[in-house]
Amino acid sequence: MRLFEWLLMGGTLSTLAVLGPWRWQVRGRWRWRIAAATLGIGVVGLLLHVFVEGTRWQLSIGYVTLALLVLAALRHPLRSSPPPPEASLSGPVARSLTGVTVFALVMSAVTAWALPVPALDPPIGPHSVGTRTFSLTDTSRTEIWTDEPDDVREIPVQAWYPTSVATGQRAPLSTRPDVLSATAAEWLGLPSFMLSHLDLIETSAILNAPLATPTAEPWPVVIYSHGWGGFRSQHLSLLERLAANGYVVLAIDHTYAALASVFPDGHAVPIDRDTLPPEPEDIYAQAAQVLVDTFARDIAFLDEQIRADQLPVPIPATDLDTEGIALVGHSAGGGAAMLACSRIENCATVIGFDPWVDPLPDDVISAGLTVPLVTLRTSAWMDEPNDDNLRRIHASSTSQRLLHIADSIHRDFTMVSDLTPLAEQVGLTDATGGERVRQVAEELTLDTLGRVLRGAESPERTWPEVEEG
Repeated sequence: MRLFEWLLMGGTLSTLAVLGPWRWQVRGRWRWRIAAATLGIGVVGLLLHVFVEGTRWQLSIGYVTLALLVLAALRHPLRSSPPPPEASLSGPVARSLTGVTVFALVMSAVTAWALPVPALDPPIGPHSVGTRTFSLTDTSRTEIWTDEPDDVREIPVQAWYPTSVATGQRAPLSTRPDVLSATAAEWLGLPSFMLSHLDLIETSAILNAPLATPTAEPWPVVIYSHGWGGFRSQHLSLLERLAANGYVVLAIDHTYAALASVFPDGHAVPIDRDTLPPEPEDIYAQAAQVLVDTFARDIAFLDEQIRADQLPVPIPATDLDTEGIALVGHSAGGGAAMLACSRIENCATVIGFDPWVDPLPDDVISAGLTVPLVTLRTSAWMDEPNDDNLRRIHASSTSQRLLHIADSIHRDFTMVSDLTPLAEQVGLTDATGGERVRQVAEELTLDTLGRVLRGAESPERTWPEVEEG
């Protein structure tokens, strides 16, 4: 819970405790003085909570209880003189009602703790981070996931980059948190309102800050691709950390296959589950090939627009090192990164987190990549059919590093562990917890990019819980 939430709930509970019909309560005029003070704390906490932190459904019972206490105080002011008999909370009915209310308040506080507003750590790095959102339209491609014959492919993109601006408006996790939170809740099998508090998340990036002018070499470029059902900021800590360390990162919402594709004008497209129907098996396999190929084409089109200096935001190609870019992807985005790398000339390296490579053409798997290929897998994705093809593409690549981290699952690479401190207990993460997996992924990415894009001559980094092969 956040600071002012504690004041709100603490003041409300304390007021009930002082006024409640229990024998241990404070007696006499001090009872009403203390009640007035605790009620004041609750009201101040509520006002600060509303105007500074923002309301959320988890504390609804606290809002209602505090409002009723304030109304009661206005009717029978909490003063030093004895209150009228009708203001006293006494008798079995009053004890039952008060007990139920206190229990409900405690459960509300527990719910607020279990579903917190995540407080994201600032990225580690020498630069402040800016962010901008834009969209690209590929007129050469017909949109395959709509019924309109004239639709062309449109993708929203968000950039994170180093900036010289240290203060400014912080970017939200999403400009359409209502769509993102409702779709995420549905994806996890929860009621649509359960994650509505995610719209209160603030990131470390400064909205629409200018790109810092490079002091020496142009900024290296990284393109990030999420998996099916993911979204562009699902690995926000990685994207902001790369930007804080001098990389320009561009992440795509793969429209219709992202959890929610949010465009700069505010309209959002939730995921279309028919982009990857679960059955029958032959339809699924064909849809998977189309999905990964579409992702790869999105990546290649973004790369083309970067090199042509056609981005509709002030990120000029002259400030970017476009001779060799890095592709980073998770799940289907990892497989798409490999496929895109086999097609574009300036691919310098691919880093995949549990990359899904089964849908890749067999000739790409057999040929491998001619640039450094680094893969970090979770234990849940090992010993699966996909792993056989992943090992094949690594074996065929000229420079490769195949790693795995024990006691981890596919979601650990994303922000899912920030949703609740009970993430492991409810099966959202595995024993290592998503935070540690993300930390390793970030350090591995920085280590790889430093050597490949910046020519650092340091040895490959290792971690105790990470094994080769």
